[in-house]
Order: sequence, then C-alpha cells, then structure tokens
Amino acid sequence: LCVDKTGTVTENKMAVEDVVCLCPDRYIEDDIRLIMADYVAAMSADNDTMAALRKYFTGNVNQAAEQALPFTSAKKYGGVSFHDDETYLLGAPDVLLGDRYGEYAERIDAYSAKGCRVLLLALYDGKLDDEALTAEMMPLALILLSNKIRPEAPQTFAYFAQQGVRTKVISGDNAMAVSEVAKRAGIAGAEQYVDARTLKTDEEIAEAIEKYTVFGRVTPDQKLSLIHI
Repeated sequence: LCVDKTGTVTENKMAVEDVVCLCPDRYIEDDIRLIMADYVAAMSADNDTMAALRKYFTGNVNQAAEQALPFTSAKKYGGVSFHDDETYLLGAPDVLLGDRYGEYAERIDAYSAKGCRVLLLALYDGKLDDEALTAEMMPLALILLSNKIRPEAPQTFAYFAQQGVRTKVISGDNAMAVSEVAKRAGIAGAEQYVDARTLKTDEEIAEAIEKYTVFGRVTPDQKLSLIHI
C-alpha cells in the first residue's frame, strides 16, 4: 500500500508552529513577519502550505511583487521578487542551501526529527528564473509547520499490518520528518527511510523498495516509478 503523508497519514490542514531567526542581529521575527506578509500576498497558489502561511502571517502588505515563482514539487521551492535588490526564496532547506546545508544541518535535523516540516526563507541575489541557484544567498529564518496525525490512522495501519499488507510512505517532504510522522501513525518499519534524491536508477529504486518504508524528497516522476516498479 503506497500512501502520501499529507492528507493520508495526517490531516489536510497544516499549521505554522514557530519562526526561527537565523541571523537575529540583522533580522528579528518582526522583520520576518513583514517579509512573509508581502510574500504570501504575492502568491496566488492556495495549497495547504500556503493556507497555513497566510493564516499565520497576517500583517499589512507593504509592497507589491514584480515577479512570483510558485512552489512546485519538482523544484521544492518558490520565490518572490519585489525589485532588483530584494528577491526571496522559500522552500526545502536542503535544496536551497545545497553544499551549505551542513552549516545548518544540526538545527534543521533537530526540528525534522520532531516531525516538523521545515521551510527556509532566504534573501537571494540572483533571479527567480535561474536554472541553478548559484548566486549569493542569505538564510533568514526557518519556518516550522506541522500536521496532526489523523485519529483513525494508527488503527487503520495496524489493520493493514495484521492482514500482511506492507505500507510505503512516499512524500516530497524531508525524509527524516516523514519518518517521524509515520512512526507516530504506527506504520511498521517507519524508522527505515531514504532521501529519494540518492536513487538514480530503476535498479536502485527497486532495491530501496525492499529495504525502506519511508521515501522523502520524492519528485512526481519518482512517485510514478516507485508505484510502477
């Protein structure tokens, strides 16, 4: 049985739990709230994540966006440009930070291990349509979101296990965070997880299906491959 996390293991509604400033000497939480109020106003997408962000960041809109890049499952981030010197990106920390992820890994992983979905807000010196994020980037804050486990989920997954049905959780979110959510939902083997970006071939995917229960950072194409294989 292949399931997604949000809306299946958890309820559809997400909620912002906290904002963690990464450079408090320059950007305090009030600054992040001002930025995010403008950010969410510029986004037309109305998915669960954006709904949670809009509910939390309710300040006045102070500037209009010149360009907006909606979040996609393929890129794992979105962004807003207000003028040439003010472009913000919001998305998966490991994707945005790239080789710099190690600088922040301990803090981010600690939140992921609690089951939080972690988003990174960063000031970006490049353009929204850059093919690769090679320009300078200043990480500003971590935004922590959570989903409640569906009340009926533990009993449902226990029933499938009793019937000999193995459950696989396939998600675009951080693998560690999804693993923690799956554990809380009582999914057997949930401690066995993998970042799907490390799976490059059909053979590696087939081997991972036998070994792992939770798949994180899965792209739409990989979801199709996982199910077909």
